[in-house]
Amino acid sequence: MTFVSPWLAGIAAAVAIPTLLLLYFLKLRRRYVRIPSTLLWQRAVVDLQVNTPFQKLRASWLLFLQMLMLVLLLLALAQPRIQSQGRSPERYILLMDVSASMSAKAADGQTRLDVAKTQAKSLIAQASRGVSRPAMMVIAVGASPSIISPWQTNEGITSEAIEILDATDEEANLQAALQLAGSFTGRGEAETVQPPEVVFFSDGSVAPPVNDSSYKLSSGTFTFVQVVNE
Repeated sequence: MTFVSPWLAGIAAAVAIPTLLLLYFLKLRRRYVRIPSTLLWQRAVVDLQVNTPFQKLRASWLLFLQMLMLVLLLLALAQPRIQSQGRSPERYILLMDVSASMSAKAADGQTRLDVAKTQAKSLIAQASRGVSRPAMMVIAVGASPSIISPWQTNEGITSEAIEILDATDEEANLQAALQLAGSFTGRGEAETVQPPEVVFFSDGSVAPPVNDSSYKLSSGTFTFVQVVNE
């Protein structure tokens, strides 16, 4: 839960709450009257002690109700908001760039494709932690995209399909890969209304689009994970 205006509510609380408590501590101005006996005035004596400054605050239902009302008003003033997280995708299409640039090695000997594999397997493990495991498809993105693993809910099989990928000497055709992924966004073992999450693991070196000035995905959401090895 978050608050739109917590500072405003905090300032109001700093003023209102002490003021309310002070009202229960203040000594009331009373008119002195001579009486023959205080036997019938015990309640008035107790009330007089309660209103004496710096005395211990007595339990009072009225104070409790007033404090509760004040807290509710302060919460309303703070404007609480509940941030609900959208449900996790139930299907993923993993696009793995296997172009020539993905074979570039870093000082530690790791290629960009090795880094992409690690990132993809991390996503698979994280997405599979829920009660219901999402279905995943793996597509190798080269000059001609190809399906390496069809819809699969088994985390191990999907990870193995990614592990066996090798870089080629081709250029990645992202436009063709998105067209292929788009043709599967309404099918699969985990058929749902929710569109799949299409995740592209690449260093960004892809062929320019042929028919349009931008890449398009017919359905689903698209996420680009840039692979960098230094």
